[in-house]
Amino acid sequence: TPGGDESNYVARLFNRTCDAKITKVERVESARLWHPYYGEMQSLSKETCSVPLTIEELWHGTDDANVEKIYSTGWDKAYAGQHAVAHGKGSYFAKDASYSYKRFAKPSSSSA
Repeated sequence: TPGGDESNYVARLFNRTCDAKITKVERVESARLWHPYYGEMQSLSKETCSVPLTIEELWHGTDDANVEKIYSTGWDKAYAGQHAVAHGKGSYFAKDASYSYKRFAKPSSSSA
């Protein structure tokens, strides 16, 4: 929920490296995409039982038009490589929100 614990957590993570004004934090989750991801995590966890798996919190900068595409289809390789291709075609993520935001995010006039 906006303003809830999860929203506040995401805002704090973002503000660690980026000083852009946050107008809204919204959770967008696709059950169709979540279930295969979770299943793969369970499988990997069984295969590497001696090594604990960790989930990294990473940032991806894009424009508003791509958010719906990402939600609907996931990280579609057909769209990969439209912007930064320094290391080849792919979907790139950054540890610092400031890197993704300042270099690749294209906020609309109503959001950031």
